[in-house]
Amino acid sequence: PTVFRDDPVRLLRALRLIGELGFALEPRTEDWMRGDAPLMAYASMERARDEFCKILAQENSVASLRQMDDLGLLAALLPEIDALKSVTQSPPHVYDVFEHTLRVVDELVKIQTRDYSDAANGEFAAELQSHFAKPVSADHTRGMLLRLAALLHDVAKPATRSVDAEGNIHFYEHERRGVEMSNAIMRRMRFSNDEIEIVTRAVREHLRPAQLARESRVSNRAAYRFFRDAGDAGIDTCVLALSDGRGKASSVDAPSDAAQRATNAALLDRYFHAPETVIAPPALIDGRTLMSELKMDAGPRVGELLEAIREAQVEGEIKTREDALAFARKTRTEERGR
Repeated sequence: PTVFRDDPVRLLRALRLIGELGFALEPRTEDWMRGDAPLMAYASMERARDEFCKILAQENSVASLRQMDDLGLLAALLPEIDALKSVTQSPPHVYDVFEHTLRVVDELVKIQTRDYSDAANGEFAAELQSHFAKPVSADHTRGMLLRLAALLHDVAKPATRSVDAEGNIHFYEHERRGVEMSNAIMRRMRFSNDEIEIVTRAVREHLRPAQLARESRVSNRAAYRFFRDAGDAGIDTCVLALSDGRGKASSVDAPSDAAQRATNAALLDRYFHAPETVIAPPALIDGRTLMSELKMDAGPRVGELLEAIREAQVEGEIKTREDALAFARKTRTEERGR
């Protein structure tokens, strides 16, 4: 009866072994686990983190998450996830945020089980497998961390929920607030800085691919901006966005799903096939030269102008140092004329 009180991490280890070995939970042990579940909050976080990550990495991870919830362990370890229950959403969502979140994780597991073959219209499966197999810290892979990002992607919705005069539900800036909450959760669980960076970037940008999917095409400028902000976590974010869309309702919306897969393919094509021309093109000019040639003072406007040059460069509008200077002069002239 004292086994879990002696070491609360055993509460998670029990579920991990059930998932790994296909065991059932013995009734008396289940009663002890349910009674001792609150002790999870006082467990060694490093060891609890590792057991939880092993649960997340399993093929049946969502079943284990539901069992954690049933036993009270999810509320004790991650009260922020428990708080998603009964938080309703507007269409096309049909589930509350908690159920949607678990379904997003489940959809992601399905994509991963199929070796990412449908993440981008059948393209880049090998590249995605290689990317997500990479270990980030200890035996935590990017594939497992993506599951954690899926679990946390809407964590700030309870804190940001609002209802307008027409009765529409909004979650303004839940991505930004979600970064803060995900950071705090992962620091509490003693994840590394690299792991936190990957997950929080995916949380912050998780709506971007869906927004791009509503456009008629993905421009080089849009792809550049996306990966500029997301870094290589943009790859993770593409897969998360597809899972997010599939987790909104009981059946997948075929047109929006096709649009998202096509958008993922367009973004990944730029990332893998055009890194030096679209994703990270070499600088044609630096800030010091810009200030000297245009008689500009140091300040944020210099950086903004350099960024505008870079965006024109990825669109093929400028190709040389002289083009960059001409672009900058024209932009400054237009600014003065306003």
